[in-house]
Amino acid sequence: METIQGYYDGQVIRPLEPIPVKGGCPVRIIFETPLNVKEKAKRRAELLALSGSWTEEEAKLVDEMVKERSNFFKNRG
Repeated sequence: METIQGYYDGQVIRPLEPIPVKGGCPVRIIFETPLNVKEKAKRRAELLALSGSWTEEEAKLVDEMVKERSNFFKNRG
């Protein structure tokens, strides 16, 4: 089984990576649901609790990375 990343624009699923198999084969499509705001806050708090020794600047960098990744699939397609 191979896994690739893709983007669904509401009509078409577009792969973001080369498809590693030839056409004419069965596929399984799993839609990842976006985390809701409460779940995001919970995961961020868990991450920060694990860090323990991060400075405020390092915590801000983590926040920025999380925001960038949350927008990864926007405007794709």
